[in-house]
Amino acid sequence: MKTFLSYGLAAVVVLASANATAQDKSIPSRAEVDKVMLEMVKQFNAQMAGTKVDEMTTIRMMTYDRATPSLGYLYSTNYMATTGQKELTQEYIQQVKRFNIEKTCSSPVRPLLRAYGLQVVHSFSDATSGRNVLQVRVTASDCDQRK
Repeated sequence: MKTFLSYGLAAVVVLASANATAQDKSIPSRAEVDKVMLEMVKQFNAQMAGTKVDEMTTIRMMTYDRATPSLGYLYSTNYMATTGQKELTQEYIQQVKRFNIEKTCSSPVRPLLRAYGLQVVHSFSDATSGRNVLQVRVTASDCDQRK
């Protein structure tokens, strides 16, 4: 997605190799990464908010929390209304978890998971009730463990 590569994120990712640590002098400072991430979120929300991911999921917005640090994707899902289920099935939950771990771990932000301790959080709320129904938190160890 072009948005991820805007405002220097590509440079940050190139410099933040998978084996780098935040103490290395060869990678950008946390403040520089925070600035890039905040600009990326602004652009992403302007371009992608309201976009359908699939027949049941819509991107609401992206967030970035400098304190954690965490990049959040907030989605709404009409899974329950579409399927008539009152809750997400375990099969669907596992499918969503696997998909989001794979997508995160193969994205340009992967080096930042290790270098800066970034977490990527995919949060799903029910489109009808607004109730939070699923949260998938992806860390560097999830990427290390995937097959």
